[in-house]
Amino acid sequence: MALKKTIGAAALAGAVLALTGCAVEAPVPYGANYAQPTQMKVRAAGHWDLMASDVVAETMATLERNGLNAKTPLYVALPQNASAFDTVFHELVVTKLVQNGASVYNTPGQQLELSYDAKLVHHNLQHVGGYSPEAPDGYNRNGYYGFGATIGDADYQPVTAAGAPAYSEVLLTSTVLRQGQYVARKSNVYYVDNASVGQFAKTEAYRAVNMKVVNK
Repeated sequence: MALKKTIGAAALAGAVLALTGCAVEAPVPYGANYAQPTQMKVRAAGHWDLMASDVVAETMATLERNGLNAKTPLYVALPQNASAFDTVFHELVVTKLVQNGASVYNTPGQQLELSYDAKLVHHNLQHVGGYSPEAPDGYNRNGYYGFGATIGDADYQPVTAAGAPAYSEVLLTSTVLRQGQYVARKSNVYYVDNASVGQFAKTEAYRAVNMKVVNK
């Protein structure tokens, strides 16, 4: 009996060691999903207003933690080639800063400068048996970042539960600089409907062209 127990224990130890060895020697990590989070979906200008309130509240709190009071001169920069969202969001942020007691100026060169950037991330979600918009991987001139992916029904249904298929997201980052130093920064990601992505697309800059007039 003692011999059988010894052989059994040795076999069990060998099996455990073999399994452990397989786990350690796996060529690549296996794929796993994150715990299911929630993410807001932007559908109206009223949502832009809530986004602005969030940015301003976090900015004011961060400045206070860094010893900068609300009366520190602040300038809010409008992004280059501003989109429809950028223009409206600028107005909302300025309004809410003033309402919260901040000293906001309409000229650059102040002690603090608040800027924000909205980048579109476009997912080419290939739903089995469903519609998939085509978007090339990488960056294009309209301000999109495209990535290909395939999802099945189990993933597709939760994505569409809040409305139309969300193939696009917007990454909104706000930054406060003081003489080139970051003193406040916040980033958030939101879902946007396909029909709304144009509101976040940057406008193209026009170049001046010199034309020669010839008299006949």
